[in-house]
Amino acid sequence: MTLTQANLDKIHENMTAQEVKAILGEPNESKTEPIPIVGGTKTTYTYENKNSQVTIVLKNDSVQTKEGHFGTPQ
Repeated sequence: MTLTQANLDKIHENMTAQEVKAILGEPNESKTEPIPIVGGTKTTYTYENKNSQVTIVLKNDSVQTKEGHFGTPQ
């Protein structure tokens, strides 16, 4: 898994979880919870390494938001 801004830039809205994993690999942490009232599910993928963290939020297996913080490689 390579957490870089370039790889995060490849992730875009409406991608599937499978497409995200093809770019970033398996997340360090995955949390799925029901969406109240509206229905469906919200899944949050968290990727972390020594210097970087990326969070991808999917709604019903479709990317909604992405966020990344990248430190300086050592």
